Amino acid sequence: MNFDEQPVGRHNTMGIIEKSSTCQSTPPIKNSLPLSVRAISKNPKDRFDAMTDLVKLFAVCKSDSDTFLEYYESFPGYLSDSHAGAQEKAIEALLILMNKCSVPVDSTLQSCIQVLIKNCMTSGRTQVKAKAMDCLISLGELETSNLLKECLYDYLNIKVVPKVIVATLQVLTELLVNFGGQYFPVREYAKTVAALGESTNGQVRAAVLGYLKEGYKWDKESVLKSMEGLRQAQQEELKKEWKGAVSYTHLRAHETSLHLVCRLLLEKKKKKKNTK
Repeated sequence: MNFDEQPVGRHNTMGIIEKSSTCQSTPPIKNSLPLSVRAISKNPKDRFDAMTDLVKLFAVCKSDSDTFLEYYESFPGYLSDSHAGAQEKAIEALLILMNKCSVPVDSTLQSCIQVLIKNCMTSGRTQVKAKAMDCLISLGELETSNLLKECLYDYLNIKVVPKVIVATLQVLTELLVNFGGQYFPVREYAKTVAALGESTNGQVRAAVLGYLKEGYKWDKESVLKSMEGLRQAQQEELKKEWKGAVSYTHLRAHETSLHLVCRLLLEKKKKKKNTK
């Protein structure tokens, strides 16, 4: 379907939007132009209003609604919006879509992941980054996780600006925190990540250390092996961080996902108690 022809709902001859059989109700629209037209308007306010309406529309649609498919292929463009407010609303809409229906593992999803990392995770707006991270974490627990892994690995191996590398490392670290080394094996990334420790950019080096500190808990051997390429000062810093740290490596073979979640929650509770 052509992007410009995508309908917001069924239109009668008066141009009034009727209720769809798969939506509980249709939210009021401030502008008479179709949502898909406003979404690519040169006016930032029109784009923001369009994304706000899309969030409302998705919120009332049932999981089997064709409305999701009508807009799905346009999401890479929505997520790339230079207007931070419209971009944030686009991420909200994508989260609703992902929660309500199965996301196809295709080139559109790949483009969405790339934009979430490259554009949204590098945004100067805290809420945009937080919601982008939520989206990526959600993709990490679905059948879409393999495509996410590929995209992350690509960004670590191609020449990109430092802020994209930092964003990629932050996502990888957060995935480890949420899912552990079983789903995002440290051995697959440790060597590549450690090599980035030679960067002249301080934020990149800090992100590298952050990942390796978390990775040590899940795969001590792989991280120690990867340290050979790090500067002496970085090795010493890591060793200091690891002193007394719990390694989860020996638990991986016989621990269920439920055990893992329970243990991580208890550990988090213990940390909070110690900081009081």
